[in-house]
Amino acid sequence: GSHTTFRYDVLDRLIQETGFDGRTQRYHHDLTGKLIRSEDEGLVTHWHYDEADRITQRTVNGETAEQWRYDERGWLTGISHLSE
Repeated sequence: GSHTTFRYDVLDRLIQETGFDGRTQRYHHDLTGKLIRSEDEGLVTHWHYDEADRITQRTVNGETAEQWRYDERGWLTGISHLSE
């Protein structure tokens, strides 16, 4: 059958995923453990965070793909899908 394999770093963060089709996605984290970058078949995705460590934006190959909005309580109020 088909299977997917996963690799983790010494801090137990996912750093690589290889799918049943042989495609490999790599993940990069900052010093606090937040996912900041992934690479998959030529696509480079970056995640951006605010001072409260909430995700605010995702870019793919330098183009903004999504933006997250929060209210004054810090609750997620919307996600705008801008590309893809």
